This record gives sequence, C-alpha cells and structure tokens, in this order.
Amino acid sequence: MLKHETLGSPSQPLPRNQPLPTPMQALARASSSATFKRVVAGFSGTVTRSYRTCRGKPHVAPLSTLEPPPKGPKRVAKQERRIMIVEFVQKYRASNEGKFPSITYVRQQLGGSHYTVREIIQELECNQRKLSLDHDKAAPLQGTDEFSDHSGLNDESGTAEFAEHPPKDDNGKNPYSCDTVKSIQDVDDVLISQEHATTCTANMEKDSNSSGWGLLFPHNRGIYHSLFSRKLSHIPEQNSSCPIVIGNSKLLSDKIEAERLQTEKTLSKDLLKQKYKKNFRPQLVSKCLILPENLRGKSMEFLHHQYHLVNRITPQYLSAYELMIQRERIVDEEEWNFLWNHILSNRTFIVEDWDSNICNIETLHYDFGMKGFCKGEIDASYHDGKNGEDGKATISLIIWREDKIICSEVYRDIKCPSIHAAEAYAALALFFRCFDKGIDSLLLWTDNQDIHGAINGSFTVKHTSKIQHLLLLLGCISKRFKKLRSMFKPRELMFLANELAQDTISIPESVDMEKELKKWTYQLSGKAVFRLSLAGPANQIIKKFEIKDYKSKEQTVCFMEVDHLCKLEAIAQIKETLRPSNIHLAVDRFDEKPVDFQIRVKEMAGANLQFAVKDGCTIFNCTTKYTGGKGLLIVVDATMPKQSYGNYLDCFTIILVCPGERPSLDQSIKELSALSYVYFNGVRSGQKDEERKLKLKQGSNRK
Repeated sequence: MLKHETLGSPSQPLPRNQPLPTPMQALARASSSATFKRVVAGFSGTVTRSYRTCRGKPHVAPLSTLEPPPKGPKRVAKQERRIMIVEFVQKYRASNEGKFPSITYVRQQLGGSHYTVREIIQELECNQRKLSLDHDKAAPLQGTDEFSDHSGLNDESGTAEFAEHPPKDDNGKNPYSCDTVKSIQDVDDVLISQEHATTCTANMEKDSNSSGWGLLFPHNRGIYHSLFSRKLSHIPEQNSSCPIVIGNSKLLSDKIEAERLQTEKTLSKDLLKQKYKKNFRPQLVSKCLILPENLRGKSMEFLHHQYHLVNRITPQYLSAYELMIQRERIVDEEEWNFLWNHILSNRTFIVEDWDSNICNIETLHYDFGMKGFCKGEIDASYHDGKNGEDGKATISLIIWREDKIICSEVYRDIKCPSIHAAEAYAALALFFRCFDKGIDSLLLWTDNQDIHGAINGSFTVKHTSKIQHLLLLLGCISKRFKKLRSMFKPRELMFLANELAQDTISIPESVDMEKELKKWTYQLSGKAVFRLSLAGPANQIIKKFEIKDYKSKEQTVCFMEVDHLCKLEAIAQIKETLRPSNIHLAVDRFDEKPVDFQIRVKEMAGANLQFAVKDGCTIFNCTTKYTGGKGLLIVVDATMPKQSYGNYLDCFTIILVCPGERPSLDQSIKELSALSYVYFNGVRSGQKDEERKLKLKQGSNRK
C-alpha cells in the first residue's frame, strides 16, 4: 500500500514490529522522494509533496550498489494528447449514436492523466452543449446528464438545487467536493512536470480572479458559469456567430465633427437671443418672471427673501440660455409645452445671463413598477405645532397593481413630531394595507431619503433621534414581505400621492378614479417630466444670502414693452399674475380703436364695467374675482399725457409701450420684473426679521 507524508503535519508512527530505519536507509529514501515532487495549484501558492515509491519492508543496501531508477515511458505532450483524444472521441461518438466515452475508457485506450483526460472530455461536452443551445435543440446530448439536471434552474431555487444535486463524474462522485479536491493531492500515480504545474497554476488563478467559483471549478469553470450565472441574472445568451468589426475611426471622427459644427450653428447665442426676445420674453415679462439683474446683484437677497414670505416656497431660477437650449433640444411639442407650463406655473425666475450655469433640468419618466410587484406610493404634509407641541400631519397612500389602482387612502390630523415621522406613518400604513390584501411583493416609492434609507439599511438611525423607534420599526416590519424594493423618487414623480396629501383639497366619499386620473394623462403615459435644480455655482451664491433691507426707493410705476396687437393678451397675463382686486384701463381715443379691440376690452372688463372720459382718455373701471389685492392701473397707450389719468396714480401703474415708443419714455421708470411682483404685494417682514431688528435695537440701547 502506498504511503505519503503530509507536509507540515507530524509523521505517522511506525508499526510496532517494524524495525526503525537506519541512517543510510533514511538517506536513500530522502533522495528517492526528492525526485517525486508534485505541484498542486489553486490556493495561495504551490504545495510541494514528497511521495515514497518503495514498497514492502525497508532493507539495507550500500549506496554504491543503488542503481538509478528505470526510465518510464516517454511523456506525450498535452497538445498531442488533446489531438489524440479529440480524434478518438469523434470516432467513438460516430459509432455510438453521439454518446461520449467515459474518462476511464479513454484512459484505457490512450493512457494519460485522469485529470488531463477529464478536462478535455468535459471541454468537448461543453462545446457540444453550447452548439446545441445555439441551434435551440430541446433535448441535450446523452452523456451530459450532470448538466441537464440543472439547466432548468430559476432565480430563487437554482443555488439550492445545485447544492442538493451536485454534478457527478463517471465514478458517481462529485468532482468538485472537498473530498475530491483533497483526493487530488493524494494521487501519486501521475507525475506533473514543473512546466505543466506552472501553466495549471496560471489558469486557476485567472479563473479565481474572474469568479468566486474558481477554486472549486479549476479548469472547466465556464461550464457552470454559463449554466448558472446566466440563469440567475437573466442575461440572454450571445449569438457566437456575431462578428467583431473594426470600424473606420476617421469616418466616425468626421461624422462627429460635422454634427458638432451643425449643433454649434444651431445653438449660436446670437441666434438664441433673437428667438428668446421674439417668442418668449414678452410672456415672461407679463408674468413678472424676469430678474432685474443677475444672482450677485444687490436686490437679489431682498427679492429671494420677500418672495419666500409672500408664497411660502423657495423660488427657482433658470438662465435664459438654459431655457433656449431646452427649446432647441426638445423636439416633441407636447413635451415642450409641458416644460414651458411648468416654468410658468411654478414661477421659475429667468436670469438673463448667457454665460453662467444657473440650473440643471433633469428628464424623468413615470412608470408602473416591476413585473410581479405591486407598487405603493406614499406622501405626507405637516404643520408645526404651537409652543413646542407635536404638529399634525396628513398622509396618503396609493397601491397599484400593474396600471390599475387597487387602493388609495388618506389619513388626516395625525399627531407626530416632524415631517419624517409623518412619512414613517405613511409607510407603515402602506405596509399594513398590503398585509391585509395579501400583497407579499411590494415596490415602494417615496420622496423621503430617511424613510428610504431606514428600509434598505443605508440610513444610520441615531440613538438620539426622536423617531428612532419608528425607523427601526420600518426596518423590522419590512422583512415580513417576501420581496420589498424601496426606491427614492423625486417629488415631480409623486404627483398623485402628493395631491392626496394636501389637506387643502376636499375628498368626496366616492371617487371615480378613472375620471380623476385624466388630468394626469400626460405623466401616466410615460412622457418626459422635468425636474429643475440649482447648479453648483448658483447654489453656492444663494446659500450665502442673508436677510438684509434693500435700501432703494419702492417701485410703483413700471413699463412693459409689447407689440400693439399683443397688448390685450399682456393685460390678461398681468391680471392673472398680480391678481388685483380692481383694474383701471386707461385708453387713448377709445372710439377710434378697431371694433374688435373695443369688443375685447369690454369683454375683459365684464359686467361691472364703468368708464369715464377726460381729455380724450377713457378710463375703464372693473372689479375682479380676486379679493384682498390692490388696485392696478394699466396705461394701454404710452403717448397719453400723465394728467389724463392722474387721479389713479396712487395705484400700482404699468405702462404698455410699443417698441418705437420706448425712447420717449422716462428713463427712471424700470421694466416690469420679479421685483415689481414683490412691490405690488407689499414688502413684508418675517418673524426672524423682527427678532433680528429687536436684538439690534436692544444692543444699541445698551451702548
């Protein structure tokens, strides 16, 4: 029986009746075993083992009488043996209905190492299997049953089935089990040369770097890699017949350069300025969205703070250049109209700066989630409590199954300490409703980073957090789902849940969801939705804004340059923007105006029309549907003498000027702008302003 010694382990004790080896005998054995060293690759390095080749009891012989070991048969190169095996397998399969010969049978006929033969046979089987898959053959070849047993793995059970039914070799053993790997080290009938060991080591290290299975599948890892990883990742198999073509680099460069030159002409700033001034600027002026200066101007801090006090929202900014870039970039008119209406309705201020980066415009698309998942959307609105007490929140949830809403709920007047707590309540309400409906696969949409992070584990829940228990509860209860995917989505895609969470709307007991969803048809169809965010430089400027008093004369008179044919449209836009309670229209020689103009003015004035004529000037007085606003005087003809409408100069005044009339206008009158919007609504002082002024006053009294 062959014996071997394990490197680094204590040697086995000799049998009791066996005499101890003499020093000369031990020396002979050492020199003999040094000839038979084997390299085993695949771990941190090569392991060298010594093997005994002598059999039977030890004997004593003088060194001079030891004969050199007889030379064995001439070793066949691996490449030659591969050719021999391939030819033999082809002949065998031709006469045996396509079956592959066993490894033992091939060795009996051709000889060679068990592992060399096995490697070549399995490679041939793998190539045959790939060829069968390429031709969409349903039945796998016989002789490869160890692979076909696992070809039907799915995503969830593949790994488990592989563990329960491992592949087996011709002897019925798993060639990749720990025992088999260990047996490789114990085989002494095959002598691996140093060159072959180096090659084997390099191949195994390459496989180990490319996949964690490299140690278990040293030579034919690709077989199992193709069968399992492709199944798990749902990656379609690539057609091996697709060629790799070396493209013409010069032709590509010329094409890119031609397109670049064409784009440079299209996006020329001079051309964009002309389009902007003609097509977009008049409407922006009538909406009071043009800034009087750039973001670093003296009035910008005052304007930014005052707009926030008036509307309780932080203003957005966009440069004229970025606006025109989007106009040239968006081809679909429906998408452009959506973006343009978004800019106007959200009162995005336009900075007439053609050289600075002000805003990033991100394109988003709404979807109904992943196949096999129900999608849940949540949102919340929150109002702070008084005197340090908890505030009240309104939360909403919507559950989609494919493109149908199966549940929508709103909860109001929920006491909680913060908006994050309110969002956590909304997520928990969604989870409970899913449990009631038997939903075990959920895709969660939220616009709160803390809630998203608490569910997927990316958010650190601090021990000092007031809502620590809620966030930990979210992480624990989310494990009850079979599948739960949390996704952070910007508010622009949360329009449905956001609208339900607004406590200002009235929700009837029964809602026709199909009718309600019609107003969201554009977004739900998957078309582009846009998100505006400040660019880095502009964000740094605004972060440094401080609350300061803008020491300048309050603006009460301004002008707007507009073509004569567009004056009535401009008046309608101004009325919608400023929302005055009363409008006074001063028109010169109204009777001489076109009939169509007269009819439209009377329709605009409505049933409460009153007018007075003085020195050829007609003053139309009309009330609007807006209450609580100021009076507004609009001078339709800039050539009218000032004394003709002098009785109404206490109102905020806007003079409509045709392009040819502007030089004759008083140069001290400023253009209608975002600052005019602030002055019309009145300069306000926030609570922080009052506290700051009080502290300054107390400090001066102490001095």
